[in-house]
Amino acid sequence: MEFQQDAEHVRPPVDPTPEEEAAAAPLRDAAKSEFGLGDYLLEVVADPEAYAHSARDLVLGPTSAARRVAGTPFDDLPYSLSFKCDGCLYTEFCMKWSAEREDLSLLPYLSGTEKDALRRAGVATICGLATLKEFAPSTAGGTTTDLVPAPGREALVKTLAATWPVGPRLDELVHRARQFRRSAKKDGTAALPFIPDKGNSSLPVSRPDLNPNLVWVYVDAQFDYLEGRVYLLGALVVACENGIPTRRRAVVKMTAGPPDSAAAERDLFVGWTRGLLDAVVELAAPSDPAAEKKAAPIHVVFFDRHEQRLLLDGLARNFPAILGTTPPLYDFLTQLAAFDSPIASYLADEVRAFKNFPMTCQSLQSLAAYLKFDWNTPRPFRDRFKARLFDYLGKVDVEGQAEWYTRRSRFASSVPLEYAYAAWGQLQQPAPGKGDEFADFRGATADLVTAFQERRLEAIEHVTRSVAGNPNTAKTAFVLPDVATYEDKARDLAHALDEFVTIERLVALADWKATRHAQPERRVLMGECLLVRYDEADQEPEVAEQNRENERRRLKREGYAAAFKAANPDKPFRLNKEQSAECKWSADGLRVRLRVEAAGVDCDLHEALLLSTLRDGARVVVFRRWTTDERLPPDQRTEFTPTPKQMLYGTRAVFRRVVVTRADAAGRAAEAVAEVELTDGFGNDSMKPFVFSAIGRPLAAGEAYTLDPCPNDISGYWHAKVVEGLCGGQPNSLYARLANPPAAGDGAGSPGQLAFLAGLDAFRDAGLLHDFEPGKRAFIGVHAATPVLLVQGPPGTGKSYATAFAVLARLQGAMRAGRPCRAFLTCHTHAAIDVLVANVLAVREKLRELRAADPKIFAAHFDARLLDVPLYRVAPNDPPPDGVVALAKDAEKGKDEEYNADVIQENDWVVVGVTAGGTYQLLKQKWSKTVFGHGLCDLLVLDEASQLSLPAAVMAALPLKPDAPVVVVGDHRQMPPIVKHDWDAEARRTFAQYQVYESLFDTLLAQKPPPPVIRFAESFRLHAAMAEFLRREVYRHDGIAYHSKKTDLLPARPLADPFTAAVLDPAYPLVVVVHDECGSQVRNPFEQALIGPVLKALVDPAGHGLDPAGGLGVVVPHRAQRAALQQAFPELSIVDPATGLPARSAVDTVERFQGGERTVVMVSATESDRGYLLAAAGFLLDPRRLTVAVSRAKQKMVLVASRSVFELFSPDEETFANALLWKNLLLRTCTTLLWEGERDGVPVQVWGGR
Repeated sequence: MEFQQDAEHVRPPVDPTPEEEAAAAPLRDAAKSEFGLGDYLLEVVADPEAYAHSARDLVLGPTSAARRVAGTPFDDLPYSLSFKCDGCLYTEFCMKWSAEREDLSLLPYLSGTEKDALRRAGVATICGLATLKEFAPSTAGGTTTDLVPAPGREALVKTLAATWPVGPRLDELVHRARQFRRSAKKDGTAALPFIPDKGNSSLPVSRPDLNPNLVWVYVDAQFDYLEGRVYLLGALVVACENGIPTRRRAVVKMTAGPPDSAAAERDLFVGWTRGLLDAVVELAAPSDPAAEKKAAPIHVVFFDRHEQRLLLDGLARNFPAILGTTPPLYDFLTQLAAFDSPIASYLADEVRAFKNFPMTCQSLQSLAAYLKFDWNTPRPFRDRFKARLFDYLGKVDVEGQAEWYTRRSRFASSVPLEYAYAAWGQLQQPAPGKGDEFADFRGATADLVTAFQERRLEAIEHVTRSVAGNPNTAKTAFVLPDVATYEDKARDLAHALDEFVTIERLVALADWKATRHAQPERRVLMGECLLVRYDEADQEPEVAEQNRENERRRLKREGYAAAFKAANPDKPFRLNKEQSAECKWSADGLRVRLRVEAAGVDCDLHEALLLSTLRDGARVVVFRRWTTDERLPPDQRTEFTPTPKQMLYGTRAVFRRVVVTRADAAGRAAEAVAEVELTDGFGNDSMKPFVFSAIGRPLAAGEAYTLDPCPNDISGYWHAKVVEGLCGGQPNSLYARLANPPAAGDGAGSPGQLAFLAGLDAFRDAGLLHDFEPGKRAFIGVHAATPVLLVQGPPGTGKSYATAFAVLARLQGAMRAGRPCRAFLTCHTHAAIDVLVANVLAVREKLRELRAADPKIFAAHFDARLLDVPLYRVAPNDPPPDGVVALAKDAEKGKDEEYNADVIQENDWVVVGVTAGGTYQLLKQKWSKTVFGHGLCDLLVLDEASQLSLPAAVMAALPLKPDAPVVVVGDHRQMPPIVKHDWDAEARRTFAQYQVYESLFDTLLAQKPPPPVIRFAESFRLHAAMAEFLRREVYRHDGIAYHSKKTDLLPARPLADPFTAAVLDPAYPLVVVVHDECGSQVRNPFEQALIGPVLKALVDPAGHGLDPAGGLGVVVPHRAQRAALQQAFPELSIVDPATGLPARSAVDTVERFQGGERTVVMVSATESDRGYLLAAAGFLLDPRRLTVAVSRAKQKMVLVASRSVFELFSPDEETFANALLWKNLLLRTCTTLLWEGERDGVPVQVWGGR
């Protein structure tokens, strides 16, 4: 009998959906068949060994988590305080223990991972954290919120600033520690009541000139976890008039008893929503009294996201079933505007972001009490609801002094369910002679509970008033009678794509703004910024002169403007023709040299350069480090850090390179210059929020500037314009096939295509050409007219090579049929397109060689015109090889030059390599009015489609003819498209129906039925052992017998170090190095030292002599570890002699290795801290990352990881399943112990597999 999970009696889902019923059916059948149980669910585990091993890791094994905890001294046990502590029997002990020691756990919003990072650095108490930094000296006549390292703590601050995850939050944590000590110790510690540099709140303001008739709706919900339903709903509606709250009404409803039926919860929601909507309509002051229907802006406030989730789940659960229509309020609360001008705010998030309160548990009850809210009005609620809500304070004796402290963990804000059950008379009575465990709750009545709910809503309002609203947000007014039927769900795929593009952009822009709120010195540590200074002495004379002339002209314009305004204060200023000529200036193309600095940064210049994510060719914003409000008189101006809004419109430039101008004795950069090419900005209001125009300004001599990534997203703008056209009904052949999947057809090959395949067979039989596996034969020889063909090519299977044959075969089919075939080849990146076009060129030349070798076979099967088919590469980044014609961008051509579209149309048979954006530009330049409806493309090949988003794919298909086939090549087991938004947590109904955030490949694969799929099986890159591991763990799920005949091994070299010799043992192409270090997160010094001898042996010219370009690849998950390895092992980089910096490095993140290959690949897992692994497991343990890393290696793959990675146990099913790929590499593949010992006192094992 199979190993089975213990049977567990679980309550079926509340009002289960058909999908939930279908999922539960086999579990119910298994319980019935195995044990005869009718009301149980039984999961039969497919891989019992994995579960058994996890049990050993967790409890039974010699190094299990349970044994580690049991063997650790109590004082050394790691712990943190969270909402999970609220119901713990030992909460009072832990809270007192923490208070007596001033433990870091008492600090609000400090995670366990952050606490561990601080403790490892030597900061173990709140006092130690609070005294790390002090306030900077005040400027003359002003105050400062800036912190600087305290005397003697500079080195520790520098270490912590570069330590994840506390580095980016260090100043915030110090502010919180100082506030805690000020409150708890009353020792006079200077502290701020707010957290600086956090930007604007999502809360609006209401005043006579802004949102004057705003309607506030404060919402709270209570959940019965025994029944799985909501039992209490409350809303407080407060309507403003002329910016002043004038009318208010509470709407509170409670079920008559436990919500043990769907009808009980449904009736609750029906009554409450009607009452709420009536209150909003009746209380609101109209925006326009003369309007036929009343309209007003509305803002909803939940205390936290949990409350919103309860409400949305309840709405979704109930309304469709009874009404069959859009759930009232659901779409209103999740509307798209929430990403720009939010309809709802989460008060707990606002408090965390902007306020610096000292309490450990910042629940609704504690926040309101701290802000002087009277909980005993109009009834003594604090006394009646003391148990598990207001019983959190106590006194403790610390060093002879009594201090108030948080006596019990009370993180949660929800009302304990016992009060409701007491009100319903449903609490169990005590047994005779026994104590009454529910005595504290029995006095509750339904009237008391609903009155308390109303008071809680008033508390939410009270706390909301403590947070300053955003004075820049004008809310949209809603027609109030229509709110009840408000619908904001995409009606079709096009509108879903529109929402996706918009949300992705708004989230990306919000992230950019949030990062720019941090001080530039902090952004340098994040890799998001470089601090530079403009000095005229560093410039070419003509550059400095041009910059000075530009400033002179700018000042002349300002002079004209000031004089005009003085004389005409009410008129708009415009330059006349002569003035315009005098004042016109441009910095476009001006290449300037900027000195890179690290003053005020908690790292040196060398590390700042390594941390930087700015790449050559990146577009950047150049902005002054300090700015002033130039509207004020000069004597009233004070310097301040520019705001994100100012930086949106900063001077634009292209980052060209960084040059190290002086290095120290250790070879580390001591001085460096960043070269940027200034550009004129472009864009207008119609292009927002994708593109913002620039307000350029000449550089000032001696001034400090910042270089930050440019916020503009021109590709996103093009996506938006394409999707806008789709929403308007414009034609797009690929979109039509996504929205309404066509029939697959018979899959037959055309005569010319079949002749092509027969010719390949003839050359094979003549010994002049290799054979093709069945999947590739099908790709080349059939599916001539299949509307959409999917081709899955696992790593090293020759996707690009096979695609080249398939494209030429289809060209020959068109030639024989006498019809044109213009084939467009599009990939996610320029590099991938270059590879694909190069393969078409290589195959074309191979055919030429075959014709020379046997003219008769060629003449019998092939059309000679194939050898002359033009190969075009549109707007390449790098010059293409001979035989491929580069087509410059139309915008950069002279007036007499042909448009690229015309060049392509001059040929009946042609291959065009172009990005999706290049396709858009190609059409837009030729047909400026519309990019739709121009049938240029007879065959569209979309390669690397697992990384291609749907908007990009649809844009690439703009020139596709209605009946032209699409070939989609990729592998969904490798890295997906990069998205900014957390789509797994997205609540909008649109994305429950349309998963438009998935890749094109995944989207097509999920169609029911999917298009025809061809799957390749043989890898020509990997060693057979690596291919077998990937087959067993990954590709068997796709039915692919993935394999390789490669057996090449790393050559043997004499090595004195036994550890290094074991790792590089040529007999084992797969090696796992397991170590017991378990305290690292995004940087691991131990792993760096551990792999050092191995890396040196691999790159040593006297040894293996592997170069960084194609020989050795070192894959790391985080930029910090990449920077550390590049810094520690300069031999792993190819240094650009012109810049003194790495032009190419063997060390990089997995995303940059996809599509490439190396002789040897080493993966440094880096992460080893168990808490961090659990928190961030979705990143490291994503199986696609390990799949890509393993599959880059040709002869050897070495995985270096902590034992904590392999012993990770997560209750999350997806994380548990993902971890199995790592575990099985060690437990099932690399099972031969090659070496065991200690390195730097840490146990290490080397395991081999073959």
